[in-house]
Amino acid sequence: MIVTLNFDRLLEQAIRAEGIEPTIVTTAADVAGLAPLHTLQCCVIHLHGDYLNPASMLNTRTELDSYEPQMMALLQRVLTDYGLIIAGWSGTYDPALMEAIKTNYPARYTLSWIEPGTPSQEATEFRNLMKGILVPTTADAAFGLLIDALTAFESRRSRHPLTVGVVAETVKRELSGRWVAIGLHDRLGAEFERLRLIPEFNLQSYQQDAPDGYVAMLERVEEASKVCLALTASMAYWGDALRVRLERYQWLIASPFNRVGREPGIQ
Repeated sequence: MIVTLNFDRLLEQAIRAEGIEPTIVTTAADVAGLAPLHTLQCCVIHLHGDYLNPASMLNTRTELDSYEPQMMALLQRVLTDYGLIIAGWSGTYDPALMEAIKTNYPARYTLSWIEPGTPSQEATEFRNLMKGILVPTTADAAFGLLIDALTAFESRRSRHPLTVGVVAETVKRELSGRWVAIGLHDRLGAEFERLRLIPEFNLQSYQQDAPDGYVAMLERVEEASKVCLALTASMAYWGDALRVRLERYQWLIASPFNRVGREPGIQ
């Protein structure tokens, strides 16, 4: 979902060069016929109009004080439903856009602002108000890093980046002594079972590399191991022998195998 203040169609040309046909919105009439946003592969919204339709162009201070109701309604939908990455905007000459972001952008999303130079005072005050993050680099570099990171997450089959931190905090809480950490025991077993079932540990032949190569396969194994490593390291650091014995005893009591006096798989 691309909201541009430019009158030209360079964005559309670049998108088409990648084999994608964008949906283009320049007028209130375009908004009326627009499909639900989540169904669009790519949408370019010319908020200030398009040079191919001169009547739609907004340029002066007076013209930029407000938007047509249909365009404002579309902008509100975008701001409410999508995280915002700002690039190439001074934040100085667009009062209606700034007010729309202040009013509609939810706190659950982080606002990221790419700016290689010194931001204007208005932009800095606005970013601080929105608790936004300044990315002090060019748009080319920032979006390049973003696509590299997304590609790495995809190739490694990464889980959510907060998962490891959440796991460590969960271990500390459950080993605090306020209750027996049966759930922690179950989580550890489930995570190691998940690790055991990854495709890289179940190859038809271990004499051959994965289709995308050994390095890619190794990266996926390392990624899949992170949660197990975090669990094990946190339990080793925060646990003690007494807690381990209590958890083992409590597990045996709760286990359907307690009548034979042993855990499944333990000889």
